Amino acid sequence: MKIYSKFPFRFVSSLSSRLKDSSIRSPDIYDGCIFVGILLYAAIFSYISVFRFKYNLLVLNLDLAISNQAFWTTVKYGDFFYNSLEGGSHFIIHFSPGLYLLIPIYSLFPIPETLLIAQSILLALGAVPVYLCGREILNRRVGCLIGLLYLLYPSLHGVNLWDFHEVAFVTFLLGMAVFGFVAEKKKILRLC
Repeated sequence: MKIYSKFPFRFVSSLSSRLKDSSIRSPDIYDGCIFVGILLYAAIFSYISVFRFKYNLLVLNLDLAISNQAFWTTVKYGDFFYNSLEGGSHFIIHFSPGLYLLIPIYSLFPIPETLLIAQSILLALGAVPVYLCGREILNRRVGCLIGLLYLLYPSLHGVNLWDFHEVAFVTFLLGMAVFGFVAEKKKILRLC
């Protein structure tokens, strides 16, 4: 009985001693700037894209309609990303395994706005690997500047404001792969 009662306390104390010995650093002003930039970008562009959708300011939202129907039929009817606009599964035309990650979120909020907001968040998160790579190659200040410039890049805004696209997944995932190459395997595990 004593073994089980002491187990959680020994585990917590060993975990806290490991964290003290690790090289994880506390956040600084540049980390905060990137965090605030990501939050602002995600909030502003989520609002703008939902506003454009609600008031029909999108010129042609065919991709959003295809994606919304594909998610709807998957969540509500169990048909695997079926949509009538493509005449079958969405995976016949586009191989997009990243869409699986949005199914739990879409099942909670089954509306097209969910896809637009998720796209804005995913594109904003692309600033994380850009900042980390800049910080690793140059220094923290320049890395922060490059990360913020990524968020101000007009082509990124064009992707965000023009329909829903699977490309939104690429920025974060490919960026983290590049950061892993730049920072080596051991640094990707501790992220600092």
